[in-house]
Amino acid sequence: MAFWPSNDSRKPKVKDSSKTSEKTTRQDYFKASPYLEPGLIGSATFSPDTLKWNFLSNALSDTKEFLERRLKYDQHAQIFPPTRVAGLKRPRISVKRQAEQGANFLRTYLPDVDITSELIREHLEEDIRISRESEKFDPHTGDIIVVYDSPSHDNEAFILFAGGQTSCDLNLCAMIHTVDAKVEFYPQTSPLYTFQTPIQQLTLWSIDYLSSTLAVRTVGSLHIMKLEEESNDTLAIEQCAVLSSSEVGREAPVDMKPLSTSMGLLTLGRQGGLFDCTFATGTKIITKLCEPSETIIKRQTTSEFWRLAKDKQWHSVFILSSRDLVHFDSRSRSAVEIFTLGEGKHIFTSIEDVQQDHIVQACSTDRLWWFDPRYPGKPMLAYAHGREFDQYLSNTTVRTFDNQSFTFLTSRNNSLVTLYDVSKSTLGLIQLNQSPYCLEPAKTFYEKDDGHLFITTQSGLASLRVSEQGALTYTSICASNEEAEDEVVVNRNQEVSTMEANALNLVENNDELGASEFAEVDMRDVYQVLFKEHFDEQQELEKQNKDSLDKLLQSFPYLLRNHELPLEHMLTTYDVAFRSGDEPEKTKRADFLTDSALNTLKAYDALIEGRFDPLSVAAPWHRSIAQTMQCLDPELQADPKEIMEYLQKSRLTRDYITPQAIVDFELKSAKQLTFDLRLSNHIFSETMFAESKEADPTLETMTEALTIADELPPVEFGYLRPMAKKKYYRDEEELGQEHVHVPLGARTLLKGWDNGDPDDYIYHDPYGVSTSKERIPASSKPTAAATQLREFVIQSQHPPTLASSTTIGQPQGRGPPALASTQVSKTSKPMIRPQPGGQMPWTQVESPPLLGTQDASSQETVVAMASTQIVPGPFGARPPLIKKKTAKKRVGGF
Repeated sequence: MAFWPSNDSRKPKVKDSSKTSEKTTRQDYFKASPYLEPGLIGSATFSPDTLKWNFLSNALSDTKEFLERRLKYDQHAQIFPPTRVAGLKRPRISVKRQAEQGANFLRTYLPDVDITSELIREHLEEDIRISRESEKFDPHTGDIIVVYDSPSHDNEAFILFAGGQTSCDLNLCAMIHTVDAKVEFYPQTSPLYTFQTPIQQLTLWSIDYLSSTLAVRTVGSLHIMKLEEESNDTLAIEQCAVLSSSEVGREAPVDMKPLSTSMGLLTLGRQGGLFDCTFATGTKIITKLCEPSETIIKRQTTSEFWRLAKDKQWHSVFILSSRDLVHFDSRSRSAVEIFTLGEGKHIFTSIEDVQQDHIVQACSTDRLWWFDPRYPGKPMLAYAHGREFDQYLSNTTVRTFDNQSFTFLTSRNNSLVTLYDVSKSTLGLIQLNQSPYCLEPAKTFYEKDDGHLFITTQSGLASLRVSEQGALTYTSICASNEEAEDEVVVNRNQEVSTMEANALNLVENNDELGASEFAEVDMRDVYQVLFKEHFDEQQELEKQNKDSLDKLLQSFPYLLRNHELPLEHMLTTYDVAFRSGDEPEKTKRADFLTDSALNTLKAYDALIEGRFDPLSVAAPWHRSIAQTMQCLDPELQADPKEIMEYLQKSRLTRDYITPQAIVDFELKSAKQLTFDLRLSNHIFSETMFAESKEADPTLETMTEALTIADELPPVEFGYLRPMAKKKYYRDEEELGQEHVHVPLGARTLLKGWDNGDPDDYIYHDPYGVSTSKERIPASSKPTAAATQLREFVIQSQHPPTLASSTTIGQPQGRGPPALASTQVSKTSKPMIRPQPGGQMPWTQVESPPLLGTQDASSQETVVAMASTQIVPGPFGARPPLIKKKTAKKRVGGF
């Protein structure tokens, strides 16, 4: 077998410091193999014969030839009716609560059971956990549909599948291809055989020309049956042997494969043990071939998922676990590891028997795999199918009469079928011929099933499917540019028709055992009593409020004029009408929910007559909000009759079984809603609202007149400009302006500044530190410049700078003046002290003679004060702060 070029280098293992364990990235296990996913071309190789590049994925060249090869579902027919209802939906409650319900059920229906409640809860909780895990994935499920080809008629076959209310029946349906291009089905209502426990897997193989062997794996045991065709187009079945789990090391079988050379069977237990079961005439020979530790792995696994696949040679099989694929030879009792998945959540889900050219196909939760067992550890191809995490994913490869092979990816959780066109090219390399695609189902993608089988017919391909309710359907598959040649005909007798009619009325039989899951109570009588009491109370209320409505209508126009207490808020027309009546006996959260004379049909009649006219209310302030109400619902009108017509669009659909009480209640509710909407269009207030007047401009005019200075000019910017902030809500006048608005305070501060030329600027050191490299000779006598204080002369508009001292011979210029200190020092000559950390020095300056009595030799020096101006440096010309030693706190203990 030829392989595509690949990178065989592996990444070194990385040691996890947190867990002190070695782990490898999940990408390493397919790094050395050709890998494909939608949109990639994968590997490539150059052909010296054709001088062309060949790609692993030929999907980019989807020509008309490849498009014509695409398949589709064509004719669809149900050939066997449903026999059971859909699976029970367990209540979404906690395990503890569900166990409590089960314990209550046992105490109710089995009061004599002498078992402690704690023990009952423990067993029930364990049973509930197992049931919920099996709902997600049951590793014991297998194929429950097989096809038996008639040995005497080439155009006849028999379909065997599991059915019945509990899936314990083995049903039979004959399939015949007629001469006039028809596919006829003859379903049989009577089961061919009934087992005591549900069927989990069916396996069929032929030993001789006239008979075949059927292995039926149920929940309790494994049955070996012999099938023979009878003359009346039916099958005769005979049980040959029964194998229990105790005979195979107390391991319940999860998969089985026939031995083609004899009446034998290979079974694989849920713990990984492999057994050879041979059934001779009246005897059973069971041989344990290997333990799980001998086949798999050298790794501990708690999963019960194990699958078998046959090799071309009878003495070797493939064993698949959740993460490992090994090749086992029964003669030498040795196993060779073919492939191992990396660490992660993804696991294997299915495997197929070896096909032509020694190719083994397997499926995982994230990829489809193609292996050549002669080259362990190196997959031929890995394709990412993109399905969600599903442990029921299964791959099936079907080869047509024209030697085309198609791989179907199916799942029990849905009816989505993905088709992959993968085969060997002329160069001996495996290649993806076209992009994967889905077959459109007849109904929906979300329909679950219990079994799926693809078969080859005389006209092409077909699909047999057993639904979750036990119905058997047949769907023909043909090319996308063709139509199916065969016509599907289902011959239903009277019994089948009766079964179809009964299938429409299938419901769950919730007997006493159903009380362990839930309890059903008919509340129809309770609701009838409640509604009857409600309707009776409404009728009695209308009789009592007959006189109250007349009194309400008389005081309605004068409520706001005659009321004694002030109103806390504005009122609507409904509020005015409600307060005009008597105080209700039972108050509620809202006035329109409180029973009053307004909740009667007579109040609606009074509204139609115009007796609730808002204009008749004597109020100091009144306003209509009808336009606001129409903004909420444009179709809502102010006229009560139009509102009533508008509400008729939402009434219930009338039929012959609608009770008259419901019709009357609906009409009354519509009238009440019309009354509420009409009386909410006007609002009233006992206080007048004065219209807002414009502000008097007199004060603003006087303020402008008192302003002495002119308005400050705008600030001009040079090279550096401020960044304008984005405003999402800007006026249209501001959109085209680039002027930056500077506040008045900032313009006032900048008023004393002028724009100078950088070329004319001369720097003068304000701190008295000379930067000249010339050496200044020491002098014992101070100079005249050092004994005089400098005048504060501002030569420019720039703000002055405060300095601690002046240097000797500092030139006069535009620089800021320095302020000298008048503090007297004991020393008589200037001194500069070095400071650590690059700080500016402290300088002493001589002062002029005081009162004119001292001479130059007796002048006292003046110590300059520190400047508050920030200068460059880590400490800003400030002495370092001495960090105080923190005192230890006394900590008390216990």
